[in-house]
Amino acid sequence: MSAALLLRRAARRPSLIAALVLGVSVGSHACGGAGAGQGAQSPGSAGPGGAVAGQACVDQLPLEACVDYALEREAVVEMLEEMEAARDQRSVPVAEEALSSGDPVVVAAGLRLVGPFVDKDERAAALVAPHITSPYLTTSDLAAAALSRTQKYGTLGSQYRQGHGDLTELDPWAKAAPVALGAMGFPQRYPSATAYPPGDSPTSAGFASNDPVDAVLAHYRGALSVEPIAVTELETRLQAQSTQGFEAVGKQMQALQEEYSRTQDPKLLERMQQLGQSLSTKAQLSLSTAVLPLGESRADARAFVVEQLGEAPVRVVVVYREVLLARSVVLYLWSAAKYPPIPQLRKSLRPVSF
Repeated sequence: MSAALLLRRAARRPSLIAALVLGVSVGSHACGGAGAGQGAQSPGSAGPGGAVAGQACVDQLPLEACVDYALEREAVVEMLEEMEAARDQRSVPVAEEALSSGDPVVVAAGLRLVGPFVDKDERAAALVAPHITSPYLTTSDLAAAALSRTQKYGTLGSQYRQGHGDLTELDPWAKAAPVALGAMGFPQRYPSATAYPPGDSPTSAGFASNDPVDAVLAHYRGALSVEPIAVTELETRLQAQSTQGFEAVGKQMQALQEEYSRTQDPKLLERMQQLGQSLSTKAQLSLSTAVLPLGESRADARAFVVEQLGEAPVRVVVVYREVLLARSVVLYLWSAAKYPPIPQLRKSLRPVSF
C-alpha cells in the first residue's frame, strides 16, 4: 500500500491505521515486550527484536503467535517508514498511535515519523516530550534530537545532548548501564524514582519522580544531613574555581614564555605544552561542565554539596522541578578527578537527524 493511500486513509478514517499500529502494542504486551515482566529488561532476552529473537515470546506463548506478531510489527514499521518518506504533516495522528505502542521498535519509527513536524506543530512536540525519559537509548536519543528543534522544549534537548554528545541510533532495545551510586558514597536513588536520561552523562545520573519537589528535598536533607544551596550559587563557585585555575596556569605559562625568549631552551616548549594539556585535563575532570537544569527549571533548583576536595565540590546532588514534564528531578553528579566516568554505549546504526 502506498504512503499516499495510507495518508488518505489516516486523514479520512484514522481508526483504520490506529488499529493496525495499536495491534503491535497488544502483541508487545502479550509477547513479552515493554509491558511484560522481568524478562523484558535485558536486550539479550527481551521480547521481539531482542538479541535472542522472540525469547520472551517463546517462554509465554506458542512460537506461531510470536512469528505472527513479529511479521505484523515489521509490516507496521515499513508502513511508518513509507509515511516518513512522504513527510506529510497529516501523518501526526498515526505517529501518535505508534508512540503509544509500548514497543521500542515501533516507538522509534513513530518518532522518526513525527520528528520533522515538532518545530511547527506544538501538539507533535508534546507527544514527543515524554519519550525523552525512555529507558531505551534509541527512543530517548530520537526524542532529544526532535525536541532540540522546538522553542518550548529546546532546553530539554540541550540538557540531554550536553550529557550524551552526538546522538546516534542503537539497537532499539539497548539501555544505559546501571550506575553503582553506593560505590561512590551516594545514598540510593529516591524511592519510586525512575531513570531520567536528560540528566545522564559519563559523570552524572538522573532520576525523576512524580512526588512534589518539597518532599524530595526533605528526603535528601534527611539522607545527606546537609542543607542545599541554590544551583546558581554552585555554578558561581565552580566558575570561580575554574577562573582561578586558568589564572594560575596563565601566570606559569607567561613566566615560561619569558624564560624561553631569553634562553631559547627547547625543553621549555615541552613544559608549556604539558602545562596546556594539564589545564585541559583538569577542566574536563571538574564539575564545571556538569549537566545541570536549564531554562525555567533552573531558577529554583537546589544543590547538596556532599563531598569536596579542598574547595572543589566532587560529589553533588541536585534537586529541582522540571516544569516542562511536571516531574521532580534528582541529579547525582561526581567529578572524574576522583570517581571514574561511566563508559557510554554508542555503537551507531545511523545518525539521528530530521
